[in-house]
Amino acid sequence: MMSNFYTLDKNKNVVKTSFEDFMLSGGMGSSDKRRVVETFVDDNIKVSTVFLAINHNYIYLDPPLIFETMIFGGERNEDCYR
Repeated sequence: MMSNFYTLDKNKNVVKTSFEDFMLSGGMGSSDKRRVVETFVDDNIKVSTVFLAINHNYIYLDPPLIFETMIFGGERNEDCYR
């Protein structure tokens, strides 16, 4: 069975892992550990990319979707890209 669980190593490289190892490593962990980058475009707009840890691409032949970028503020508030 294909694993759909991932962790980030200390250098933030993606590592595929088993469910058991995923849970032993703390699972999803805190949002601070999963945040890859956060950019403030101005005082009202923030763009944030987080590591999802679980593959959100349910067509397993395609590359895994394990990152999500969201916009907060402005006219594109809460736009989400995976």
